Amino acid sequence: NLLTIMDYTTESYEGASLEVTEFASHLSVITANHFSNVVAEADNRLLIKYFDALSGWSNGHQIFELLDKYICSCDEQIECIISNLNQYPIGDQRYNFIAENLDWLQNERDTWQLVRILYRDRLDCELENKDIEPLSYEEGKIISDRTLVEKYYEKDATIRQCQLICDWLESVAAQSFDSVHGDKVEFFADHAVAWENTLHHLHNKNGINNAANMVTELDPDAPVRQNRALHDLDKEDDFRLIKYLMAYIRCGKIDEAENLCLRVGQPWRAAILEGWRLYHDPNFDAESELQPVEGNPYRDVWKEICAKASVHPGLDTYERAIYGILSGNIEPVIAVCKSRHDLLWAHLKVFIDHRVEQYLRDASQSLRELRPIPVQLDDKMHNLACIFTEMKSLVNPGSQSGYFPSSGPNAQYEELQENIILDDTSDLMKIIKLFVACYKDKYLSILRFM
Repeated sequence: NLLTIMDYTTESYEGASLEVTEFASHLSVITANHFSNVVAEADNRLLIKYFDALSGWSNGHQIFELLDKYICSCDEQIECIISNLNQYPIGDQRYNFIAENLDWLQNERDTWQLVRILYRDRLDCELENKDIEPLSYEEGKIISDRTLVEKYYEKDATIRQCQLICDWLESVAAQSFDSVHGDKVEFFADHAVAWENTLHHLHNKNGINNAANMVTELDPDAPVRQNRALHDLDKEDDFRLIKYLMAYIRCGKIDEAENLCLRVGQPWRAAILEGWRLYHDPNFDAESELQPVEGNPYRDVWKEICAKASVHPGLDTYERAIYGILSGNIEPVIAVCKSRHDLLWAHLKVFIDHRVEQYLRDASQSLRELRPIPVQLDDKMHNLACIFTEMKSLVNPGSQSGYFPSSGPNAQYEELQENIILDDTSDLMKIIKLFVACYKDKYLSILRFM
């Protein structure tokens, strides 16, 4: 389908150098009227780069090289625009216009990345017939959980592509993490111990007389077990810490989240996050010296405890969401989702988690019986199409016509991305036609992308 679309696009561009020049000129005039020659010049350069890349594309074997050129060209223009954006104060009309166009360009780049990773895997799957051969293992050979899951990913296209989409969503979020959260993480000072204000109060009870409901012990479970509070300053620090841990997890930065926990004197939170890793003993195959064992051999027990914590009323909303994503419980995660990408990420994480856990229950060679899956997958989430249908009901409850975002560059690209993920070329072309008709006068850059 992708090759068919690209062949059609190539035919459309043959002999189109004059139109490209006229389009670039028209784009300059429109953009100048919106107070930003910077954006006009960047769009002109990108338009010519697209045309040069497409003109040099001769056959289907080069399709991914073409996509790489598009992505690289977008990255170069994004850097150029960002370098000029800081010249204007936030709230200035020129700043807002450049920022809006920057959003369009970032979404364009992200969509090309999605096309590249998904269609590369789909093409590889088609050529190698990854889904035809059933999973098989050498009789009598002990295989660790991690190896089992790796083989499962190799053979099951659905779970593998869901993971690719999830990785893509995390990479998109990570690209903006530093600008949104990075400087604020530095607000956390290094502490030898956690909750130092509460600790100081417990050591000097006579010095503070306004904390009748404060904890009397300082183990990690004390606030919940005693149903008592930490010092107000520690509560504020904890709330901010947990919120940033969730942001790290959303970006796929588990290691960074663990390091932050260690840095602020809360190693138990790092241990909780570490529990997700699949058990692996390399010594089953090793013929030399012993190697260290990796992962969590009691991952099923850990996941059951996380599921219970995800619905505990004594925990903060973001803390319940963290336990929810670790245990495969979607409800507490939805409560902290702020965008359609967040919703898709949450649903895919839970979908993948359930499929992997179910496979381990069937194939694991553990010497003990694994605990049951703590949270069952909703009947509405058995494939990607069902996931998108469920998401639409969440974002626009009660609507029979489906969810269509009302404004902003994210809205248009999310519609395109959905059809790319579902591999629905027919609807994709309909949406492209609709967008060109609706937005060609306001956002000429969308014509370049289409």
